[in-house]
Amino acid sequence: MPHPEPSSRFFLQEHLLSDPVLHGGIGNKDIESILLEHGYRAIRFGDHHNFSAAAKLRRLGQLVHLVGSLPRGSEIVLQWPLYARMHRLLLQGLRRFRRDVRFICYVTDINGLKDGDRGLLQQELSGFRMFERFVVHNDSMRAWLQQQLPPVRISTIEFFDFRAQPSACDRVKSTELVFAGNLSKSGFLQELPQYPGLSFHLFGERSPLLPGAPNCIFHGAHEPATLAGLLPGSFGLVWDGDSSTGLEGPLGDYARYISPHKLSLYIVAGLPIICQEESAAAALVAKYGIGFAVPSLANIGARIAGLTDVKYAAMRERMRPLAARIAAGRCLMDALGELAG
Repeated sequence: MPHPEPSSRFFLQEHLLSDPVLHGGIGNKDIESILLEHGYRAIRFGDHHNFSAAAKLRRLGQLVHLVGSLPRGSEIVLQWPLYARMHRLLLQGLRRFRRDVRFICYVTDINGLKDGDRGLLQQELSGFRMFERFVVHNDSMRAWLQQQLPPVRISTIEFFDFRAQPSACDRVKSTELVFAGNLSKSGFLQELPQYPGLSFHLFGERSPLLPGAPNCIFHGAHEPATLAGLLPGSFGLVWDGDSSTGLEGPLGDYARYISPHKLSLYIVAGLPIICQEESAAAALVAKYGIGFAVPSLANIGARIAGLTDVKYAAMRERMRPLAARIAAGRCLMDALGELAG
């Protein structure tokens, strides 16, 4: 089936209208920016943050107009989770009255999996059944989704796009690691003092989970566009959950399916990756030769000691084309192109 003309390609805009972010949410904004750059037209309702009765009536009028006026054969990209009630109503209206309109569901998060909430997960699966084409993180998430749904078309991004200049910083092998992200949801951080042979540079909003130990250095939160150039150290740590010895808790289990945004950050920063061996990130790290996976943080010191300077430099070299692709926004556009084939 041919790809729709540029004038018939749309996306549901929710994130560029929100406040600036320092960590979670920047990936969603980048997605919308990339779609705009490639000719997709934003669908958004007026009276943003206005919840008066008059504003609701105006938005309802816009919805009715959109259902009737979208060009025939239009394609609409939406990010899941979809939060705006008017967007959910628009989907219902289009599915009922405009069977010619096609949807691509870009699954950026599955909250039921992330939170370990089975009721919410069933609601999300019910929502997924509205769609026939998906963009997901990686092969692990694709396999999971294929088990839940009737036959659908699915492409993968592998890595989230990260709109920042790739770092030109020169790095050498050491035992200094970076961990960037939502520190309040990273329970394993409390166990970092158990590994005095490693140094951890922590980036994000201050959290009560931050350990007060000599091997832990807190750097605070920074603008995403500049963060890659600020990261010190030799490796980027991709780890989730409550334990430093495996994937425990709902977030640890979620790591089996996702490509974390921090994975892209580290690639753009030129930091080879260290991740848990059962995570979805481990398969990507092995595929591209850009780091190594371990069962526990306790194994990291020995793995670094056994890594030669030449092999470390080769990991960094293999990251360069990935960093260019991620920074240019090609991950999403390649996945959309695959669905158009």
